[in-house]
Order: sequence, then structure tokens, then C-alpha cells
Amino acid sequence: MKQKKYLTQKKPQFPDLRSQIKLHKPSQPIRPVVNNRNAPAYKISKLLVNKPNNLLNLRNHYIVKESTALGNDLTILKIEENH
Repeated sequence: MKQKKYLTQKKPQFPDLRSQIKLHKPSQPIRPVVNNRNAPAYKISKLLVNKPNNLLNLRNHYIVKESTALGNDLTILKIEENH
């Protein structure tokens, strides 16, 4: 019951759309930024993303500690045409 109450949005609203100008680019394109925190499905989608991770308990076998180590491992890796 407590979770149902938490997942129900009290005042659902449309997501806010803002724009940010990319000042570091030559033509200064606009980047759209959407704030979904007040959207009706925000809390439910957040729950659904975390639920499989908690149930499956998958381990991360591939952890990169240094980018140079990753570069060295990728240069040694042999990739055939059919991969």
C-alpha cells in the first residue's frame, strides 16, 4: 500500500522542455533538455529499471581501471571477419 501511494503522482504535469546553446560548437546548435521528474510515469519507470538489477544480481565482469590498460587489451584482441 505504501509503495502504491509513493508511485502515484499527486500533480502530474507535462515534462518541461528547455534549450541550451552549445557555445563550444562553431554554429552554436541548440540542445533540447527534457525534465521528466513531474511526468506521470517517472517513478514507475525508475522502479522498473532498478527491479531487474536487484533480482538478477549480475556481476560486472569487465571493469576498466585505467584507459591505457583498455587500449593495450584492445590492441592484443584478435577479431576475425565473421565476428
